[in-house]
Amino acid sequence: MSTSDQTSDLVFYLNGERVQLPTVDPTVLLADYLRSPEVGLTGTKIGCKQGGCGACTVMLSSWNEDSQQVEHRSVNSCLRPVASLDGMLVTTVEGTGSVKSGCISTVQDGLACNNGTQCGYCTPGWVMNMTAAVAQRGPKPGTKQEIEAMFDGNICRCTGYRPILYGFKKTFASDWDPKVDEAGCMTCEVDPAEQVDRIAPVQIAFPAELRKPPRPVHYSANGYHWFRPLTVASAIGLMRDFHDRADLRLVGGNTSIGIYPRTVENPHVFIDISHLPELHALSLADGQLRLGGGLLYARLLDFLDGANEQAPNAGLQALAYMAGRTAGGIVRNAATLAGNTMLVVTHAEQGVPFPSDLYTALAALGATVSVAAPDQAEPKTMALLDLPAHWRSHADGCVLLSYQVRLTGADEYAQTYKTAQREVNAHSIVNGGMRVRLDAQQRVADITLVVGGMSPTASRMPHTEQALRGQHWDAAALAGAMPVLRQELDALTDRYAAHYAQLPDEGYSATYKRQLAESYLYKFFIAVCEWRGLPVPPALRSAGERGERPVSSGTQAYVRYTDQFPVHVPYVKIEAMLQATGEAQYIHDIPMPPTGMNGAPVQSQVALGSCVYRVPDVTGPASPAEVLAALQAVYPGVKDYITAIDVPGAVIDGMAHDDPIFAISVAVGACPDGALPEHYDPRAPLMLTGYGQCIGMVVARNEQLAQEAAFYLQKHFCEFRAERPLIELPDTDAARNQLVYLDQPAGAPWYSHIWKITRAGTSLDWVAPRTPEQPDLKRPVVDYQVAIASEIYGAVSCTRTASQQKVGSQIHFYMETQSSYVEPVEDRQVRVYSSTQDANVVQGAVASVLKLPVNKVDVRVRRIGGGYGGKCGQSAFASTIAAVGAWKLNRPLRMAALRQVDTAMFGHRHPALGNYNIAIGDASNPLTHGKLFGFQADYWLDGGRTYDCSFVISDCMALRSDSAYFIPNWSCTTDVCRTDKTTNTSMRTVGMIQGAIIVEDAIEAAAHSVGLTPEQVRARNLYVQGQVTPYAEPLESCYMREVWEYTLDKADFTRRAAAVEQFNAANRWRKRGISVLPVKYGSGFNLALLEQGGALIEVYSQDGTVLVRHGGIEMGQGLNTKMAQVVAYALNVPIGMIRVAENDTAVVPNPESTGASTGTSFNGLAAQQACGELRGRLEAYCLALLTANGNDWCAANQVNFWDFKDGWRTEVVHNGKKMTMWAVIADKAFGERLNLSAQARVAIDGGTHPDGNLEFKKVDGQPAKEEVDYFTGYTYSAACIEVELDVLTGETTILRADVVYDGGKCLNPAIDVGQVEGGFVQGLGYVTSEDLSYQPADSSTEASATRPAPGALYTTNTWEYKPPAAQSIPLQMNIMMFPRELAPNAPPDQGDILSAKEMGEPPMTLAVAAFFAIKRAVLAARKDRGHHEWFQMESPATVQRVREACLVDTADLSAR
Repeated sequence: MSTSDQTSDLVFYLNGERVQLPTVDPTVLLADYLRSPEVGLTGTKIGCKQGGCGACTVMLSSWNEDSQQVEHRSVNSCLRPVASLDGMLVTTVEGTGSVKSGCISTVQDGLACNNGTQCGYCTPGWVMNMTAAVAQRGPKPGTKQEIEAMFDGNICRCTGYRPILYGFKKTFASDWDPKVDEAGCMTCEVDPAEQVDRIAPVQIAFPAELRKPPRPVHYSANGYHWFRPLTVASAIGLMRDFHDRADLRLVGGNTSIGIYPRTVENPHVFIDISHLPELHALSLADGQLRLGGGLLYARLLDFLDGANEQAPNAGLQALAYMAGRTAGGIVRNAATLAGNTMLVVTHAEQGVPFPSDLYTALAALGATVSVAAPDQAEPKTMALLDLPAHWRSHADGCVLLSYQVRLTGADEYAQTYKTAQREVNAHSIVNGGMRVRLDAQQRVADITLVVGGMSPTASRMPHTEQALRGQHWDAAALAGAMPVLRQELDALTDRYAAHYAQLPDEGYSATYKRQLAESYLYKFFIAVCEWRGLPVPPALRSAGERGERPVSSGTQAYVRYTDQFPVHVPYVKIEAMLQATGEAQYIHDIPMPPTGMNGAPVQSQVALGSCVYRVPDVTGPASPAEVLAALQAVYPGVKDYITAIDVPGAVIDGMAHDDPIFAISVAVGACPDGALPEHYDPRAPLMLTGYGQCIGMVVARNEQLAQEAAFYLQKHFCEFRAERPLIELPDTDAARNQLVYLDQPAGAPWYSHIWKITRAGTSLDWVAPRTPEQPDLKRPVVDYQVAIASEIYGAVSCTRTASQQKVGSQIHFYMETQSSYVEPVEDRQVRVYSSTQDANVVQGAVASVLKLPVNKVDVRVRRIGGGYGGKCGQSAFASTIAAVGAWKLNRPLRMAALRQVDTAMFGHRHPALGNYNIAIGDASNPLTHGKLFGFQADYWLDGGRTYDCSFVISDCMALRSDSAYFIPNWSCTTDVCRTDKTTNTSMRTVGMIQGAIIVEDAIEAAAHSVGLTPEQVRARNLYVQGQVTPYAEPLESCYMREVWEYTLDKADFTRRAAAVEQFNAANRWRKRGISVLPVKYGSGFNLALLEQGGALIEVYSQDGTVLVRHGGIEMGQGLNTKMAQVVAYALNVPIGMIRVAENDTAVVPNPESTGASTGTSFNGLAAQQACGELRGRLEAYCLALLTANGNDWCAANQVNFWDFKDGWRTEVVHNGKKMTMWAVIADKAFGERLNLSAQARVAIDGGTHPDGNLEFKKVDGQPAKEEVDYFTGYTYSAACIEVELDVLTGETTILRADVVYDGGKCLNPAIDVGQVEGGFVQGLGYVTSEDLSYQPADSSTEASATRPAPGALYTTNTWEYKPPAAQSIPLQMNIMMFPRELAPNAPPDQGDILSAKEMGEPPMTLAVAAFFAIKRAVLAARKDRGHHEWFQMESPATVQRVREACLVDTADLSAR
C-alpha cells in the first residue's frame, strides 16, 4: 500500500451530520471525543472504560459491500478509537429523540414509561443497545429470551433490572402476550405534564456518501500512527516497515484496551485489519467450519445458532456456548476471534495471562489456524495450541488469517465448561473443553481434554487422555482417570507457581481451580453417558445437565389509595424522559468554559509505606515544582501539579479530622488546626497509609491528558517503599484490641461509639468463658443442657451454640464516579457542583481547606448518578482537591475520577466479623422448644485507615442487630479496628446487613442444634407490639408477625419447602435451598439534631407555577418526584405546575445528609408544612374577599374555589386563556402584595427520646459520651428466597424471591417498588458475587513491574469486580407492598409522611435470605457426604466459597 493511496482525513457521520477531521489522534477514543467540549454529546456516559458496564454504548452503522446492506450494532464507545470510524455512521442517544424536541423514540418511551430509570446514569447505554437491535432487526427484534440476553453487557446499580427488561420485552418482544406477561404487573402512569408530543419508531437514515467500499487511511499525531490497509499483503508490508512488534498492534475491534489499556501496553503503531476480506471468511462445508480471524463474535454466534438449528452438532454447540459467554453482547459486537486468540498468545509469557474461553473451546475441537507473517513467503497452518510457540519464534509478529474446525461426527461428543464470579460478562476462573469419540463397544477411540485458567495458555491433559484412551466409558474408567487428572493438574500448578507469584492475586485458590477442572471431567463423563444411553444413576444425572436460563418475570402488588391525590399514584419519575434521552445532566456533563481545567489524582501504589519524588536531572528527592517541570517535559499540556503545599487552609479533613486530602510527610497531630506546619519540607517522604490514597492532582485542559499524565507521574516519578500492611482482622480479641479506634480522638473529642448494649435484666452466666488470647472458633461449638433462668418458664434447659460469622466488604459501584466541578467567582467565593449526598459536609470541607467563611462557598447538586452512602462524607475529598486546584489557578476545575481511581481512593462497606453465643430451648419442654433465651455477640468492624463514619456504622449495626426477635437475655459489644485499607464508609443499610448476616447465622445454628427449621425458630421469637428493644425503645407500632404470616402465605412456603426436600433427595449434584427471613429496621439517624428537614416554596404570580427548593439530594430514589406529589397534594395544584429545583446551600442552608432513607420524609414534611402555611395564607385571603365582597363578586373574579369539587385546581378561562383558578388567585394575591413564598424547617417527631441500656468505654477514667436517640419509626418486612446451586462448581441461581415490604401507604408505588427491587438486588450482589480481593499481605514488599504491593486492591473495575448483572436476578421476583390494613391495631409512626415509610435501606437487608438459602443447599450437599453439622461460611457466598463448603473431594466424583 503506497502512501499516495492512503487518505489522511477522516469522514464519518454523527447523528446524521457529516464530520470531517483533517487530523486524527489514533489514541482518542470515541467516548472521549463525544464528550469533549467541542462536541458536547454528554448523553454518552463513561462508567468504567473497560467495556464492562455499557454506559458508553452508541450505535455504529456501516455499509456491507458484500451484502449491499447497512449493518447496525451497539458498541462500547469507550473502547472504539475515533480513527476507526472512517465511512461509518455513529448514533448517540441524542440522535434518537429528545424531550426538548417533543419527540422521543419507542425505545426511550418503553424504558421510561415502565419505571426503568432511577439514577439514570446508565440509561442512555441501555437505550442505545436496544436501539441498535431494533435498527438492525426491525420493530420486533427478538423473543423475550433473546431480548434479555442482549443486555448481558449493561450494568444498572439502581433498578434491580426487572423494570428495564420488562419495558423492553413489553415493547419489542415478538412473543409478548399481555394476558400472560403483564398479569400481576404494575401499570405505571405518566403525569400529563411529563408526556412528550410524539413517540417515533426507530429510523436511521444512512447517508448515501457512505454506501461504498472502505478506503485505505493513514493518520498520525503525537508520534502515533493508524493505518487501515485493505489487503493482507498491505498489512504484512506495514508490519515489515514497523518491525518492533512491541510497539505495534493489529486492531480489529480494539476491545483489548479494556483489559490492557495504554497504561499497561502503549504501542505507537496501529494497523486496522478489520477491513481485510481474507479475514472475514465464514463457511461450513464437508464437515469443516472455516472462520476468518477478523470475524466478529456476534457474527459467529448468529451463524452457529442458525447451523445448530438446522443440524445440531455437538462441536458447534460447544463452540456457541463459549462464544456466548465471552464478555457481554456489546463487546461481542466489536470483538474479533483472532483478537481474542492473540491476547492469549501475546500474554503467554509476559504480562497478565488472558483467560480466553473460545481459545479453550477451539483447542478442544482440534482447531488449526492459518497464519501469515512478514518473514513467511506463504501462510502456515498449525494446531491452535502451537501458535504461542510460533509467535515467540517470529520477531515481527504474525496475522492470524483463519481457523479450520472439524465438526464432531455421529460417534463424537464435545462440551465446554466455564465458571466465573458471575454468570455473564465475567472472565473465567477455570474453563474447559472436552471431546471424545467412542467406538461401537463404547471404548474411547480418541479424546481431547483441555483446561484453561490454570496456566498462561490453555493446556491439554495428555496423561489423563492416555488413561482413558481405549477404555470402556464406564465408572471404572472414570475412577482410573480422576487420580491421574489430579496429579496432572497439581503438576501444572507447580510448574507455573513462580510465574503467577509475580502477578496480581485474583483471590482464587489453586485447590479451587483444580476442583473445577476435575468437576468438568466428571460433568463431561456423565453427559457422554447420557448421550450414548449408558446407565447413569438418577441422582447423578444433574451433573451432566446444562439448562438454559429461562426468561425472568415478576409481579408487583400494592394497595391503591385515592384519598390524597396525586399522592399514592404510581407515576414514573418526573426525570425519566430526560434520563432516557440523555438530556439529564450530571457533574461529569457540565460544559467546560474555555478556561476550564481537569484534574486527575495521583495515587499511592502501596497500602502502607512511603513515597518520595524522583525525577531526571534532580539529585535526591524532588519537590512538587520539580516534578511538575519534569512532567511538562513529557506532557507539555500539563498545567500544574497540586499537592498539600498548595492548600491555603486545613489540609486535614474527615469526621475525626485525621485524613489529609493530599498525602503529607508529617503526622496529622503536627498540623496546627489542620494546616501544614510552618517549616514543612515538601521533599520529605510522604507517609502513606492506604492503597489509592491521594498524593496529588495533575491539572490539564484535556481530561484524558491529565489522567494519562497522573498515571505517568505515579509510575515514573514516585518512588514507593512498601511495608507489610494489615488487611485482615486478627483472630483473637487481644490482637484486635490493639487496633481499636479510640473514643473521643484528639481531632474530634465529641466522637464516640456505643461499646455495649445489654437488655435490662440480662444474665450472661450461660455464656462460655473465653480469654482474649483464645483464637476465634473455626467451627461451631454446641453445648447441651445449659440452664437459663426465665421469669416465665423457670429454669429452662437450653442448647448453646458458639461460633463466628465473617462478612465481607462491598464497593458502592455508583455508576457516576466521585466528581466535583468548582468555579471561583467574585469576592473570594467559590461555587461547587458536587456529586454528593451531603452538600453540607462538602460546603464545610471546602470552606476549611480554602480558609473561607462558609457563606462564601455555594454547593449545588441537581442530581447524582447513584450514591448508596458512598457520597456522604467521602465526597468531600473529591470536592476539596478540586477546590484547591481551582483556587490556586483561579479557573474552573473538574475532577471526575476514573472507575479504578474511585474504587481505590474512596471507601467501601465495612467488613465485619461476629463472635456469637446463642441459647435456645431444647426439646425437653415443648413450651420452650425453639424459644431463644440468650444471645451475646462481639462485633468487630474493619474501619480502614481513618475514622470517617465508622462509629456511626458500628452504632447503627449494634442498635439494629436485634432485628425482628425478642430475646430476654441479649447483649452485644461493638468495636472498630484500624487496618491499612482504604477508609471504609457508609453504605446502604448503614451496617444493618452485616449485623443481620451474623445474627441470622446464629438463628440458623440454634435451630439446627435443636432439630427445628430456622423458620420455626424465627416464628416463635418475633417481636410483638408493646415489647421493648434491648436499647429500651418500646415497639408501640409493631406488626412483624402479621408481615411474617402474610409472607409465608404469599410465598407458598410450606409446599415449596417440601418440594425442595424432594428435589435434594433426588439430585446429588444440584441442590436447592429456601429461606424466609424477617427484618425490623429502625428509621432515622438516632440523633435528634440530624432529624430535621428544610424546604422553600415559591409561587410565580404570572402563571401560578410553583418552585420547590429543599435540602434533599435526588440520586435515583425519586425524591424530587415524591416532593412534587407532596407539594401538589398540599397546595392542591397539578404536578405539572411544580418544578423541583436543585439542592443549593445558598437557598436552603444547613441541609442534612440524604441518607438512611430519610430524604423524602424529612424534606417532604418540611415542604408539607411550608405548603400548609402558604395554602392557609391564600385561603384566608380568598375568604377575606368573600367576607368583603360576597360570593357573586368572588365568582365573577374567579376566586371562589369553595364552589368546586377540585377547589382551585379547577380550570377556568381567564382573560381569554385557560388556566387554573389557583393561577388567578396567585396573581391577584401578588397584586395585593401577599407573600407567595413560604419556608419551613421541621424537627422530625419520634426520635427525641434517649435510648437506654447503653454502655460506653472510659476515656481518662470517665465514660465517653454520645447522644443516642430513638429511631423515628420502624419498618417490618420479610422475604422468601429459593436458590439452586451447582455443587460441582459453586454456581448459584436465584430461582424465586417473594419480598414483602412495609412501606406504609406508599407515596408513589412505582418508585417504591423500584426502590425495593433495586435495594434487594444490590443485596443479592453483596451476599453472592461482590467480593473484594487484595494482594496478600505476606507477598513481597520489593518493587515489581508486574506484581502489586502487598495490600493493593485488585477488584477496582468491571473486569475484576462483579455486581449483579441482568442475568443475576431471580427468575421470578414478586414484590408485595404489605397492606397496612392487615395490622389495624398498630398506630402509624410519628415520623411517617402521609402514612408512608422509608424505602431505600431495608429492602437490601432482605437479600440476606439468599445467603441462608444457599447455606441450606450447601448443607444438603454436605449431608450426602455424611456431614450433618452446621458450618461456617464467610459471606459473600462466592462460587469458590460455596464449592469449598460442599466438601466434595476427588474421590466423591464417582459414577456409582
